[in-house]
Amino acid sequence: MAKVLLGMARRIADTVMEERPGLISRKWAYDTGLFLIGLEKLYGETGEEKYYEYLKTYFDYFILPDGTIRGYD
Repeated sequence: MAKVLLGMARRIADTVMEERPGLISRKWAYDTGLFLIGLEKLYGETGEEKYYEYLKTYFDYFILPDGTIRGYD
């Protein structure tokens, strides 16, 4: 069962990353956060750098050098 779920998670993540290269969203939102949590867990399970890089790109966009979050009021 775990292998089946991992395969499904990969397919979902890869599809989202392909359809939304760079950033899944340019706004700070709950549903986007859920996807990113799943992506972090997928990276932890697989060690595939593409998942880490997607996460890093997202957080580099939102977390400014002074630690504030872009668009979070």
